Amino acid sequence: MKKIVKGVGAVIAGLIALIIGYGIFMQVNYYRIADFQSVETVNNPPARLDVDQEYTLMTYNLGFGAYSDDYSFFMDTGKMKDGKATRGKHGRALSKEAVIANTQGSLALIQQSSPDFIFLQEVDVNFT
Repeated sequence: MKKIVKGVGAVIAGLIALIIGYGIFMQVNYYRIADFQSVETVNNPPARLDVDQEYTLMTYNLGFGAYSDDYSFFMDTGKMKDGKATRGKHGRALSKEAVIANTQGSLALIQQSSPDFIFLQEVDVNFT
């Protein structure tokens, strides 16, 4: 019985040490982006919007160029039309070539739509 109590005590002490160690690690490695940073505005036209004009807006999630017809993200789950459960498989793009092709296709669609305003999500600038 004494060995069991010591064993449980050791496990509890280990968990407490692990939690404290994690807390210390997070505090040592914590950083915060400074408040009130000066940000340079680029390509800011001086024109104002006309309240009597109709504008088009496009929102687009580029998915870092990874999402093609044969791509499924590992955190996506759902059901197929036949009711069969499905789960995504991939955590990164299939290839660099797929990213480039998907991104070029997205850009072509944006250019073809020619919206007045574009809000993009999951955009990256580094293909390496």
